[in-house]
Amino acid sequence: MENNIREYAEEYPVEIRQLEPEYGEKYKSTLTPNVYESYKNKRWVVIAKNEGGYNCTEVDLLDLLNFVKKQMPELWNTASDFCGITDRGYAAKTESDNNE
Repeated sequence: MENNIREYAEEYPVEIRQLEPEYGEKYKSTLTPNVYESYKNKRWVVIAKNEGGYNCTEVDLLDLLNFVKKQMPELWNTASDFCGITDRGYAAKTESDNNE
């Protein structure tokens, strides 16, 4: 998914994508059970490449959002206010709403 998010050290583009079950099956013998289940369930991940593009960090997007919401409510509320997110869903905001 195209975005303007960058990894800090080398400024590689950060990807947000869904894991592919076929990849999980192919490398099942080298994956931990939790990681294999993530591929099987097609979890969404944030991928930040580094080390010249030869390495990356993958973070489960929904786990990350859930952690921030429960463990860092001030940050969640700030982001929610900025993006127009409520507990009932997304309330679209315009650019002028964010500038107020």
